[in-house]
This record gives sequence, C-alpha cells and structure tokens, in this order.
Amino acid sequence: MESHEARWQALDRHVHTAPGVLSPEQRRLLEDPALAPEAARPLLDKLAHRAAEITDADLAALADLGFDDDGRFELVVCGAVAAGSRRMQAGMRALRAALEDTP
Repeated sequence: MESHEARWQALDRHVHTAPGVLSPEQRRLLEDPALAPEAARPLLDKLAHRAAEITDADLAALADLGFDDDGRFELVVCGAVAAGSRRMQAGMRALRAALEDTP
C-alpha cells in the first residue's frame, strides 16, 4: 500500500507537470507567494491563510489581468496544493518533535 506521503508527492508532481495553460515553471513559482507574480499574491495569500474568504471578486481580478478560466483554475489548484503541503509539513514536524520528546 502506498504511503500518504508518496500519494501527496505524486499529486504535487502531477499538479506541477501535467499539461496546462501555465508552464511548469510558472506553477512552481506559485508555491511561494513571494516568488509568484504580484497580481497573484493576494489570492495566494488568501488560499494559504483565509481560503474561506475567497470571493468571485478575487477571481475576477485575475481575469482582469489576463488569466482565463483555465489559468485561474490552475493558479488556485497550485496555490491550494502548496498551502496544504506547507500545513502538512508543519504538522509532520510537530508530530516528529512530539514523538522525540516521548520517553
């Protein structure tokens, strides 16, 4: 049976390498909001910290900047996977630290 980590890595690899509107290089930049195009940063920040607050206006702002439906979808998926990965890695670090402290 494949581990959770292996499945997550496969998902991450697919999200960043599957054919799409955005190039693999563009998708990799979306992993770190500081490296992402400035126009995408507000939405990536919301994906990372306040996803429930994303509105149609946030997506419309990307359309106004030239992102079509596919580009916006890819941006959201890449940003969400990156944010989820950061949270999972933080949780795994905390779990490992807790297990190390257990006698």
